[in-house]
Amino acid sequence: GGGGRAHRTGGMAEEVLRRCGLRLRELRKAATAEGAGAEGKDGEVLELLVQLSGAAVTSEALRETGVGREVNDKFVREHASAEVREKSRDLVRAWKAAICGQAEASTSRASAPAAEEKKREAGSSKPEEPKARSEKKRPLEGSPKESTPKSKKAAADGPPPAAANQKNGEIAALFKELSSFEFERKETYKGIAYKKVCKALLVHPDTISSGKEAMLLPGVGKESGKKIDEFLTSGKIDRLEKYRRGEFD
Repeated sequence: GGGGRAHRTGGMAEEVLRRCGLRLRELRKAATAEGAGAEGKDGEVLELLVQLSGAAVTSEALRETGVGREVNDKFVREHASAEVREKSRDLVRAWKAAICGQAEASTSRASAPAAEEKKREAGSSKPEEPKARSEKKRPLEGSPKESTPKSKKAAADGPPPAAANQKNGEIAALFKELSSFEFERKETYKGIAYKKVCKALLVHPDTISSGKEAMLLPGVGKESGKKIDEFLTSGKIDRLEKYRRGEFD
């Protein structure tokens, strides 16, 4: 029927992500086994990244298909081909922007990516996502144990600021990514905290120049302040780099 057709359309982008992710993993393993002899496959790695750049993404799809981890892997990020390195950087940047945008758009209007995400979730076998969605609509008279973390997550997902500030957009995107990893690790409170930091940075009208300045914003604690200082000094956040490499200890 029409519902099945809608789900198939929503699943097409995910199919591309899954297929490309699997192939990147095969190439990475082959490169590890063959050493320098695998560089002849540069063209194929680049072609896969080009295909991925045309596919619609959601944070769930990137996680479930494993393609987010593959594109962030050292094999792609530090590839011998400059073209591959540049394409992977552009792709990660585009994905971050798309996912941050979806988080804001999903509560204000049914944009195309948000509709695509809902379509995908409608047929998803994972019960957690739709449950979290219905939890937002339900009043809080349910079991406090069950509703508290989720209602807090819903609050963190609240409507986007009227004028999101792109000056702090890069740092905000990193906290958004940290938040996704924490939810994946079932560290709900950390996930919520990082999501709040992302929102606070986006609404702040001035460019943040230190962690101390960021800590004056609502929802930005000492640990997040340290991470902002770390990023402003070195251009990266160590914990996030570890998560991207799949080190979750």
